[in-house]
Amino acid sequence: MASFKFHGQSAWGRDMARLMLEQPGANEMLAASDLLIPIPLSRERLLERGYNQAWELTRHLATATGRPARHDILLRIETGHLQHRLSLDQRRQHAERAFAVNPEAARALQGLKVVLIDDIMTTGTTLAAAARCLTLAGARQVQALVFARTPKPTLEPELQD
Repeated sequence: MASFKFHGQSAWGRDMARLMLEQPGANEMLAASDLLIPIPLSRERLLERGYNQAWELTRHLATATGRPARHDILLRIETGHLQHRLSLDQRRQHAERAFAVNPEAARALQGLKVVLIDDIMTTGTTLAAAARCLTLAGARQVQALVFARTPKPTLEPELQD
């Protein structure tokens, strides 16, 4: 995942998308959708990486399933923070102001079933905030499909009693 996300190896997207399609319910979810939308990167992160890893997954999923995909509907608002370096409370606050719907593309969302695509889900705050943004802009239903989830934190043994 690190090679795909941080080291310019976008070709991993095809194999990762194939693995996503092998997960129970993934094909059915995608087949029932009207539109696939990747979680966008900030302009700074996109320039740094050279590509959006969520878009790489999305475009391969779209090709494999015949579903339409658009990367220009959901926008990442510049916030100056890296989500993965924030605490859970900070993530929630940050995510709530991190997205907007492109006003020029908002009509394309009206009444649609959308699937958000991302590479990794940690707490779910990014996906929840993006889904809220799309729903408020007119999407009828928003679901999410991710390649991986980080494990839930475990309590220290002495704190579990």
